Amino acid sequence: MQVLYYLGVMQWLIGMLASFFKITMGASGCDSTAAAPFIGMIESTLTVKPFFEDMTQSELQQVLTSGLSTIAASVLIAFIRMGVNADTMLTSCGMSIPYSLSLSKLCYPETEGSRIKYDVNIDGKKQDTNLIHAAANGASQGVTIYMMVAGTLLAVISLLNLTDNILGYFGSFICLPNLSLCLVGSYIFTPFAWLIGVTWRECQVVGQLMAVQMISNEFVDFTQLYELQTSHELSARTGILATYALCGFANFASVDIQLSCIGGMAPSRKADIAKLAVSAVITGTMCTFVSAAIAGILI
Repeated sequence: MQVLYYLGVMQWLIGMLASFFKITMGASGCDSTAAAPFIGMIESTLTVKPFFEDMTQSELQQVLTSGLSTIAASVLIAFIRMGVNADTMLTSCGMSIPYSLSLSKLCYPETEGSRIKYDVNIDGKKQDTNLIHAAANGASQGVTIYMMVAGTLLAVISLLNLTDNILGYFGSFICLPNLSLCLVGSYIFTPFAWLIGVTWRECQVVGQLMAVQMISNEFVDFTQLYELQTSHELSARTGILATYALCGFANFASVDIQLSCIGGMAPSRKADIAKLAVSAVITGTMCTFVSAAIAGILI
């Protein structure tokens, strides 16, 4: 990304997208660029790195939501190798673009007036001397970001396991030794599974998968989905709908990763991102649920 900024490629791309989405949806260049599919939530933040200091709250919400409502190409390939339906995941990633834009703006409307809506030409050459300098700076930033990602994941997963252990301990006193956040979440998400078109007898299972997606992470989720499909505990149609509903990074571990990454690039906006974290997770989840609901109508 740093090399692309040095060459002027990202400035040109953001300018083109800004013009297109300004006409079609009234979105800014940052909104539309961050919503591009297959980039991934970390890489999508890097594409709009120079704009963070000037983003409005609504634009920050959009950047967070777009990263959570789809998956990166590398993860997509990993899931396909696991046996997840490739056509379904590719379609879901494409559908997430308008949904992330529209639902994010519905959740957090633009009231401040974008300061970068019409002027998105930022000179990326000033900070780097040449291509080698740009690549070195990009590599250095990448190592820093991924170290923050590793530390954040370790902390979040540890806290979740601690919470589950505490719930299980107290649950044993009321004959619920398996009490956990995912179990509680499964009852919350069961109605959503029914709303996207899953048959009622399978709603509890899909609701639990939705809870795992939000509370844990997508790898655990798709591993469980694949096992359910191979054991024929889910019908083929329900498996497709569940894939649509789970095809994203919308969980609290991911938003903590975004907080670490963006906070490292724009420390002054870290508090704003923390305020928007829960809203972004919910909105990103709803984007994948809308994709699944539309798929439920068509199949």
